[in-house]
Amino acid sequence: GVYFFHKDGSLDVHLTEAHGLPINRKSFLFEDSSGNIWVGGGLGVSLIEYALPLRILSGEQRVPPNSEDLAYHQGSLYVSGSTLFKWNPEQNNWDSLIDLPNRILNIRSDGTSLYAAGTAGLLQYKDGRVYHPYTFGTYEIAFSEHQDDLIFVIGTRWLKFFLKDENDIVQRKIYEIDYEATGYSVHEDNQGRIWVGTGNRGIIRITYTRDGNTITVDEFRRFGTDDGLPPGHFNYTFNVGNTLYFTTSEQYYAFDEASETFYPYAPFEKPFDFHIKTPWPTVEDNFNRLWLDLNGAQLGFLDLTTEPPHEWTYMPFRRHAPFLHIHGFVSPTENEVYTISDFTASRFDLTKLDQMPKLGSAIINQVNLGADSLLSGPAGPIQWTLDSRIAHTREPIRFNWGSTSH
Repeated sequence: GVYFFHKDGSLDVHLTEAHGLPINRKSFLFEDSSGNIWVGGGLGVSLIEYALPLRILSGEQRVPPNSEDLAYHQGSLYVSGSTLFKWNPEQNNWDSLIDLPNRILNIRSDGTSLYAAGTAGLLQYKDGRVYHPYTFGTYEIAFSEHQDDLIFVIGTRWLKFFLKDENDIVQRKIYEIDYEATGYSVHEDNQGRIWVGTGNRGIIRITYTRDGNTITVDEFRRFGTDDGLPPGHFNYTFNVGNTLYFTTSEQYYAFDEASETFYPYAPFEKPFDFHIKTPWPTVEDNFNRLWLDLNGAQLGFLDLTTEPPHEWTYMPFRRHAPFLHIHGFVSPTENEVYTISDFTASRFDLTKLDQMPKLGSAIINQVNLGADSLLSGPAGPIQWTLDSRIAHTREPIRFNWGSTSH
């Protein structure tokens, strides 16, 4: 195959016959003025659009089974699913890390450990070892920004406080709150208050104080339709400065601290002008950008460092893999973002957005030279691509599929 390395010697991507390259010796490489790579060999010439911002992570498993979430931890990409998986760029595949019957719903990295919440409870992956401090089903994890040794975990009807020891190993639960609802998200705001988003019982706010290992709840309040919220699901909470925002099954809502009520936030309304209002998932990265999947149709992000009204940046791909039903995002650096969907994991290089192909273009893997319009994919020769016939026009057409183009 063809290997691409970073200048520091680390592997970026390894393309093989599985990506559509001809099965033969690769004899020549040429980089054109756009940064794309031409590969010459005994069966003809292939073009790898390396300059495009999209990388599709392939392998024998396009995505691990039951993929739910992803995280970037100590230089590697991890995906949760039927277990915990790690992307292996040298083998171009996903490695299974935990031999434990489990469905992992949420994974988070604090830089030292990778934490996983799922049907088998709370797991901690640190220095190649797996710790299992809690064995009952969990949904989501949040780290305390105000108290480094605390981790918040929600489950079916409860919020638990877990304590880490001096070696950053989770040891035990020190407090539990039963809020009698299904929790979907947990968030600690700038004031140290905890917010829990539920399926149909509103948004819960918890204020607490801590004395050593003793937790005292000072306030437990449930907000609902009487406080300005719509009925339905409340999925995600995030801060822009000192203002709290919430994604609901309707749209984005902001919280007014003075009146303690919620109101629809119009500057975040633009993505829903042409879609059903389902902003899920919504994820804020470490660079003050808000990422969302617009109803399984389009990927976009919002730069929260700019002054309102905020402007959305859209990725010019819609309604096809790998952008259909995106489950999660992670942005390890300011110029890249990884996504996981029903179909595949992918990586965007944001410095190359201006080189995106226009909407509607697709990538085919290979044209057999000398054949009459015969295309070839990983499963063998095909006579068409995408879900429609190829139409003839007066202008050139480029068909894209996978990570190569011809």
